[in-house]
Amino acid sequence: MKVYAAVIKLDAISSKTVTDFWHRLAEKNISSYMIDNDYQPHVTLGVCDKLDDQKCFLGLKNFTLACEPFTLTLSSFGFFIAEECALYLGVTPTKHLIDLHERFHDAFCRYAEQVNPHFSPENWVPHCSLAVKMEASLVTPGVEIIRSMPLPINSVAKEMAIIEAPPWRELAAFPLMGK
Repeated sequence: MKVYAAVIKLDAISSKTVTDFWHRLAEKNISSYMIDNDYQPHVTLGVCDKLDDQKCFLGLKNFTLACEPFTLTLSSFGFFIAEECALYLGVTPTKHLIDLHERFHDAFCRYAEQVNPHFSPENWVPHCSLAVKMEASLVTPGVEIIRSMPLPINSVAKEMAIIEAPPWRELAAFPLMGK
């Protein structure tokens, strides 16, 4: 099933570090989902099943005009345990990031239907996925691989995008302009 997501894309240096670990996890048969579906390293701000895309694109463009580039610090490892598990890099939840997410979520909900509640301000866990759709038995071997990742990773957030997935298909992207 396709979904739409609004994301902050990581800078090139941080993206290379993340994709290198995606490949290491795939080589050990932990998860190749991110590679197989052409994802780019990112932090998700919101997910929905339906989107008024043209209005959302204009809304995102206007939103990014007021946002300056900023540092995202990927400072920890974590995992979500559910029917399908996930490993991730935790993003330090700075006041700037939390405020940006709240403002974004208010705007995004005007154009989105069936918004995933995991991304609402009261539930959101800011993160960058490393492995998803995993069996629970692969969490421990996955953690053994990612714990060698050098932390913290400081990434400069310079761009937001709307994607359709899976697979990753970028529908619109806008630089953070900082007016």
